[in-house]
Amino acid sequence: MRIVASVILLGLSFLISGCTNSPDTTFATRNADVDFDLQSIVRTQSNDMLSLTSDLKNHEIGGFRSAKKLDRDLEKTVIHMDQLHMNLPALLAAQDMELAELRDMINKGMADQNALTLRAQEVQTYRKSLVGSLDASAQRANITAISLESNYATGRADLASPTHTAQDLARDLRAARTMIEMQL
Repeated sequence: MRIVASVILLGLSFLISGCTNSPDTTFATRNADVDFDLQSIVRTQSNDMLSLTSDLKNHEIGGFRSAKKLDRDLEKTVIHMDQLHMNLPALLAAQDMELAELRDMINKGMADQNALTLRAQEVQTYRKSLVGSLDASAQRANITAISLESNYATGRADLASPTHTAQDLARDLRAARTMIEMQL
């Protein structure tokens, strides 16, 4: 189910980005359109992760009363994480390509340095914001995983699967954060 949802979202993002291009625009302009769409999608997915990991924290506060509801919420969170993992590399690549083309245009005298400086600052600010959001989500997922592990160790056998899922989620969130940090 996660794979199907992820493929559908990816297909829609390609369809949307393909519909915004006009044949007479430069690559940087087309890339900016795709970048904006992906940037909006990734920002929304990041915000969703904050909300979903906050819900996981609420399960912890409630003592993990319903393992089935926790499983459903974890599955929903993992699906969102999968979608974010699909879109994030494309967004980072699109941003890097746009900046490279701006540098090339400056070398050819077709753009000025201010345009590159401004866009590079925008990309940097966006990426730092995204890192902060993913870091907060990773911390929440990690705290949930630790609490689940503790409850599982004290005899809550129904928390075995959610414990592993929460640990994997925290790991994936840290990996996404690291992917961005490597390009700051």
